[in-house]
Amino acid sequence: MDLTQLKREKGWKQYTAISLLENKLEELSVRLECPKLKILLLGGEYQWDNPKLLKVSDECFEEMKALEVVSLRYADLSLKSLQFLTNLKTLELFGCNLRDICFLAKLNKLEILSFRHSHFDELPLELSELKELRMLDLRGCSELRRIPSNLIRSFSQLEELYIEEDIFEEREVEEKSIETGNARLSELNYLPCLVVLYLKINSKCLPKDFAFSKLSRLSKYPPKHIEEVEYS
Repeated sequence: MDLTQLKREKGWKQYTAISLLENKLEELSVRLECPKLKILLLGGEYQWDNPKLLKVSDECFEEMKALEVVSLRYADLSLKSLQFLTNLKTLELFGCNLRDICFLAKLNKLEILSFRHSHFDELPLELSELKELRMLDLRGCSELRRIPSNLIRSFSQLEELYIEEDIFEEREVEEKSIETGNARLSELNYLPCLVVLYLKINSKCLPKDFAFSKLSRLSKYPPKHIEEVEYS
């Protein structure tokens, strides 16, 4: 509809699903009253190599507490704005500029979490509170530099894990503390429900005991010493 702005209207109250994708919204500052809303698809205007990010205020989700599925594409936001969505089960953040990721820890019903192609530099340790998490997608997160030690291990219900960046610690530095250390591949051995694993890693990170009984494919790329593992 080429929408450029949204207004706070009473007509929003009746909807259970809303898609505002592929419009021309530049800012979402109004607090939409949607008490029945369960599915929301929202995003900025995509342009090749230069998307126009939708600026999302901290208050806009406060009256959408029934939301279970949210997809935000090409948005600029603080994840503090999502802390009220305690019924949320699926969250997709695609191509977003993100701040205050630690507030996701309040979403303790979250099962599917995708940060694909989003911009942030660290997964906070507070996310260990997401005890129901079943899928975590970190593909295309080129600015991600650190996953704290033992964070991945805490996702005991995790079934699918996708990581493209080479951020795992090498074996020689495994003595680092939880406060300063990075994630290690050995943590994956403590995920009893894991059935899908996608990694691109430096072969030096492979621990001696890194093995999965259901490993079906291993592809090695010698020029960059990168190994791609698909586990199913």
